[in-house]
Amino acid sequence: MFRLIGNICVLGDSIVYGAWDDAKHGYVNRLKEKYNQNQNTENIYGLGIPGETTEGLLKRIDSELNPREPSAIIIAVGLNDTIYIKSKNRENVSLEGFIDNISKIIDVAKKYTDNILVLGLTKVIESLTTPILWNDDEMYFNNTIKKYDKALEVFCNNNNIDYIKMFDLLEDEDFSDDGIHPNEKGHEKIYEVIKEKGEGIYE
Repeated sequence: MFRLIGNICVLGDSIVYGAWDDAKHGYVNRLKEKYNQNQNTENIYGLGIPGETTEGLLKRIDSELNPREPSAIIIAVGLNDTIYIKSKNRENVSLEGFIDNISKIIDVAKKYTDNILVLGLTKVIESLTTPILWNDDEMYFNNTIKKYDKALEVFCNNNNIDYIKMFDLLEDEDFSDDGIHPNEKGHEKIYEVIKEKGEGIYE
């Protein structure tokens, strides 16, 4: 049962980084503000890199976690794996590769703690992501995101890893102008779900 305690590491992509939230700079920063004075928590580290995939996270996770000695780990990655690359006629990372990477990421995380939470993938606004605004060769499709997210959910259930489904959490008004990243409202919703889970309210 996941709990927000001790040193907390949040690993992932640009959503973890807090992109497009000019008010409070993302849900991780909201967690810092909430738990900064909490006697049960020590430090909250936002370890998000824009554009990150499971392949990239797998390469750096051990070096990120080792010096921080986490008591809790949140993993929020995979949306960029689902990008359809038109010139290559395939997803950025195959579904099989995605799950294999997640399995290896969890194995590394478990060296530090069993207190692990995996966030499901968020949807996109397809009218803005087919193609994405800054690259005509890349597209996000919700059907693909759903397929990857379902595989992620099944993996977590089969391996007793705490998982929160995020796909239906955000409405159109919760997104920034690119249709991918949550805005201030979206980050607030993600923060609330994690807070409730970490405090034992959301079960």
